Amino acid sequence: VVPSSSREHTERIGTLVGARCMRGDVVLLFGGLASGKTCFARGFVRAATGQHDLSVTSPTYALEHQYPVTLNAHHNAALPDRHTAPTMCIVHHLDLYRTPPQWREQQLQRLGIPGIFSTGICVIEWADVLQGSPSSPSSPSSPSHLPDAYLRVDLCD
Repeated sequence: VVPSSSREHTERIGTLVGARCMRGDVVLLFGGLASGKTCFARGFVRAATGQHDLSVTSPTYALEHQYPVTLNAHHNAALPDRHTAPTMCIVHHLDLYRTPPQWREQQLQRLGIPGIFSTGICVIEWADVLQGSPSSPSSPSSPSHLPDAYLRVDLCD
């Protein structure tokens, strides 16, 4: 557990995690409205892409924003050999808040879930929507109820 005292600090925590991400990494964000999910995701996406001035907003209505990234020595473990040519990958920033239960599985499939979990890098806001879904990545533990002001981050295999 890492306490955060501000939006900037939450974004910085996201930056630290995003700087170490690799293809196949899935970051699940849990928390109420205004708990810092998008702040964390902004730092994560900027660090993962290496574009620190990139405009990163919540994909609340679009459900997904995609950001291309070149995997290279910056993503050290993503390539087994430093002499291997860099490869492209997509950072998928998803917001599942507006996925109604009756259409949830269809929308998850339309987004490429679960396939994108192994081919891209994912950061998912409102990840509790995935709980109980056959499309859910393996999470270290199931989310417990959090007060609205708290953000929980799970890193999945």
